[in-house]
Amino acid sequence: MKNNFRKSIFSIAWAIACLAACSQKDEDSSPEPQPSTSATVTEIGQPQGVASSKSIGPEGGEISSSDGLVTLTIPAGALTSTTNITIQPISNQSPNGLGLAYRFSPDGTQFAKDAKLVFQYNADSVAVNDAQMLGVGFQQADRRWQRAANIEVDTLNRLISVAMPHFSDWSAYELEQIEGAGIEGSQALELNQSADLLLNEALLIVPLDQDPSKSLTFKDAKWSVVGGSANGTVTFKKGALATYTAPGKTPPQNPITVELEITFKNSPKKVFLRKRILIGGDYFYGTFDGQPFNWTQTNCILKNGQVIMTGTDESFTQSLNIILQSADPEALLGFYPYKQGIMAGGAWGEFAVSYLTHNGYISVNTPCMARKPMISGGGVTITGFDEVGGTYYIKGSLTGTYFRLAGDRCPGAEFLSAPIQGQFRLAVIKQ
Repeated sequence: MKNNFRKSIFSIAWAIACLAACSQKDEDSSPEPQPSTSATVTEIGQPQGVASSKSIGPEGGEISSSDGLVTLTIPAGALTSTTNITIQPISNQSPNGLGLAYRFSPDGTQFAKDAKLVFQYNADSVAVNDAQMLGVGFQQADRRWQRAANIEVDTLNRLISVAMPHFSDWSAYELEQIEGAGIEGSQALELNQSADLLLNEALLIVPLDQDPSKSLTFKDAKWSVVGGSANGTVTFKKGALATYTAPGKTPPQNPITVELEITFKNSPKKVFLRKRILIGGDYFYGTFDGQPFNWTQTNCILKNGQVIMTGTDESFTQSLNIILQSADPEALLGFYPYKQGIMAGGAWGEFAVSYLTHNGYISVNTPCMARKPMISGGGVTITGFDEVGGTYYIKGSLTGTYFRLAGDRCPGAEFLSAPIQGQFRLAVIKQ
């Protein structure tokens, strides 16, 4: 049953395409679309991040990628001599690729026994609810992608495993995804903006068996927006084509989720595909000492559990810098109180009122003649850390009181304070 469904699902996209063709039958008598046996030819992925290397000999061994998302296990007897094995993360050019792809070298290495390749995937980045809709493929020398056989998916631990007979560029992928015209890349729409959505099939060579007895017969495709109209509306057009329209005000759930439900005539099985869409772009705004700020230049970096957020105005005369140090790099959500210095579980902030006059305020400062520093109350709260189309976004708010010494030196420098509050949602650069 598992193999039959994986084989038959390839006919779904074509059945939906036929539905679209049939809806135009009176106007267009051209033949209905037929499944293609061609494969997608793409560019070669470019290196992303640091490669990992390890010498493995005939006794076998294991190596993981530098990001920890891929593990290669080489059994005893697979190699005839000690070999320096390298895994290089690369940009993913695979059709419907998940996350990064990975280049294994020495390129072209053949194993006497298949190695085992395991991908770990992010559940939030998967568009389809069925584990049998996930696959693994590799890029050939002619730049076409070929699917690998005998895929095993562990949905509990979010792992995709496959037997690897040789080295090349490998990637996990989804058999079907919802493609959004006009929103790919940024993955964001403005309020009231619309975008067409279409079911997109991954075309890799070595077509699956199209025996009708093993195929599911398409019945219907229904589009909806999870959470109702407050999160936007979706209008069915024809076949697997629909139009999503963002709401007129910020939705209660953001990013929103559009869902496509596919049902069949000869099976009670349903397939659900989902696409997350961010409404509105980055923002970082608030008030400082009663004066509003709304940064036009923003940046957010995440490295080893440390989050650095920066906002500046258009003329680069004012700025706000926030540093958070998570006690657990895998659990960023929560409240970060201001602390003395950059400490685990704490926050530190600086507001530069003017670069020309050097009158910056910070979240911890010491008054003249004081024995202890003043530490701001409040802190930074992270309420969301979501992946949308391969980009992570961090969302939250901040409150507090920042301090500065108004003068060159003590004891005459005046100790000033100013309240701050703000809201932010920023695209994250992972390092």
